[in-house]
Parts: sequence; C-alpha cells; structure tokens
Amino acid sequence: SSRAGWVSVFRCFGVSVFRCFSVSVFNFAMSRPLKVALVMVDDRFTQAAALPFFGAAPTALVQGFEELDGEVEIHIVCCMMGNHPRPVKLGKNIWFHAEAVSKWGFIRSLHWGCHRAVRRMIQQIQPDIVHAQGTERWCAITVSRLPYPKVLTIHGFLRMIDPLMKMQPRWYWKTQTLLERWAIPRFDGVVAITTYTQNNVADIAKQSWVVPNATDQRYFA
Repeated sequence: SSRAGWVSVFRCFGVSVFRCFSVSVFNFAMSRPLKVALVMVDDRFTQAAALPFFGAAPTALVQGFEELDGEVEIHIVCCMMGNHPRPVKLGKNIWFHAEAVSKWGFIRSLHWGCHRAVRRMIQQIQPDIVHAQGTERWCAITVSRLPYPKVLTIHGFLRMIDPLMKMQPRWYWKTQTLLERWAIPRFDGVVAITTYTQNNVADIAKQSWVVPNATDQRYFA
C-alpha cells in the first residue's frame, strides 16, 4: 500500500541515518530503541494554543517517527515564548519537553537562556543522539554547545541565503548567520536536504548526508 511504502521509505532514510551515524561515529550498537532528542522550534510563539505545532517538514518527521514505535524513542525539546500548555506526550513514542524562556534568553543574549534551558532538559533525557532542526533560530547554537553526540539538519542555509535576500531585520539575520557559521563545525554530522546545501557546507561540516525533507503522510493517501 502507499502507506506501507511511505513507512518503508522513512525507515530507510530516517532511522538508518541515525543508526549508521551512531555506529560509525561513536561505535555503539543499539539493542534497544534509539533515544533521540529532537530540538526544534514550537511555532506557537505568543499564540494561545493547547498543543505545540511545528513547521511542515519537522511535523512530517515526527509523523514518520511515530510509525517506528519500538525502533526509536523521540523526545522533542523546545524553548517557548510564554507559558503554553505542555502535554507530556504527542504520540505513543513521542515525548514533549519545554521550558519558558524570557525574551532576553533568545537573540539578545545570543540564545544563552535557551542554551541553559536545553541543557537542563537534555541532562534529564540522557539521549543517544541530539538532533537540532535548523539554524534560523536557537536550535543549532544551543545544541552545538552540548557534550553529546549531535547532528544538525540545515533547512535554510543562511550563509547562502542572507547575502542574496538581505533579510530583515538586518541585525537579527546577520547575527544568526554568524552563529550558524560558529555552530556547524561543532556538530558531528550535518543532514542536508539537497546536494546544493551539502556541497556548500562541505568546507565547515565534519561530515554530511543528503536526506530529503520528510513529507506529510496525507500526501500518500
């Protein structure tokens, strides 16, 4: 069926990257579900909503991981702008962890408040691998400082995008571009969603893989 095919594709591209990464780089084999801390942005920001929501690609990624119960254990880690509801679980093998961070804990302090919050949550989770989603906000810079096996997915490569688009406000995106440049070499590996990104990150990434963005399962219905 199309659903079975979708799950098979996701298993090949998703879990295989993490398992091969953990064995080849850190030399440990898994006899239990792989515990992954997925560090990403909760897009509620200041909106009132009962459940967290994420971008299209991270949402599809979580959908795929939920189909792999028994193979992976996913712990979503978020820094929030405000005290939103924090459900303990979002799926049978998907846990949700979040802390509220003041506005000074974000870009004004180079995301130092987010780093402290993420570090506390990661120490509690004790994951096998930490996976940061994106360089546009706080995820990459906070995870890059952690003493854990870590991988980064680059969604929008600021070093290539910002000089062309001159995104506003300038101070924010110039700062984020500098933080991206500092963070990437500190990851053990980078997941690029295109060969273009992989080619352009090769000079600063330790190693990289091309894995296309996950797709919402409704596309295959």
